Amino acid sequence: NSEFMTLREFCENYRISSSTAYRMIRNGQLPAQKIGKCWKISRTALQKYSDSAMKGFIADSALIIY
Repeated sequence: NSEFMTLREFCENYRISSSTAYRMIRNGQLPAQKIGKCWKISRTALQKYSDSAMKGFIADSALIIY
């Protein structure tokens, strides 16, 4: 379990196409960095991103959690 996951691993884990992942990177929706010729996603940054995205989703949905 390394600090980074490859773009392929990300796509397989989240069941999205690589073109969608590249678009998310370009739009700033996916925190990734290019290391050499490969895109890598920091597991820590991805966790922080998904936590904040979920909070935004909950706020947008007006969902109250007790």
